[in-house]
Amino acid sequence: MNFDVIVERKFRKAQEEGAFDKLKGAGQPLDLEENPFEDPEMRLSYRILKNAKMPPAWIVMGQDVDAFWDHCVYLRERHGERVRAAQAEIDRGSPRHAAGRLAELLERHRCFGVEQQKRIAELNRKIDHFNLVVPIQSLQKRNVAWRDEQARLDLLRPRP
Repeated sequence: MNFDVIVERKFRKAQEEGAFDKLKGAGQPLDLEENPFEDPEMRLSYRILKNAKMPPAWIVMGQDVDAFWDHCVYLRERHGERVRAAQAEIDRGSPRHAAGRLAELLERHRCFGVEQQKRIAELNRKIDHFNLVVPIQSLQKRNVAWRDEQARLDLLRPRP
């Protein structure tokens, strides 16, 4: 039997028997003013920031990373809409002009891919910087793999 299962059973049994009912502070609200995970030397600084309703820099940095990623996704989605609209126009148009328009569309798609690759590299730099300052490792963000973004772009690639 797993150790965790044994501990959980004993804990539940004690709870059912009322072993935790008369603990000091039972039924009282928790004091959440003190954060046991923050550096004691930084406690005053964090309290001042909190009272001024200013989040720590790493939280703002994380929000910036998320906003930048959302912008990259938005640009990809808009590009996909434009490609689909242009593809439909090419399909409806005369075959005589289709080759030139398709070549132009493919070039725009290639240029977007180059720009998106630069944006993803910038995003990954922001993520790396964020990961260096975030106080808890479990809050770190994963880098965006260019090959994954490229695969998403390949799905948008104009077809002949």
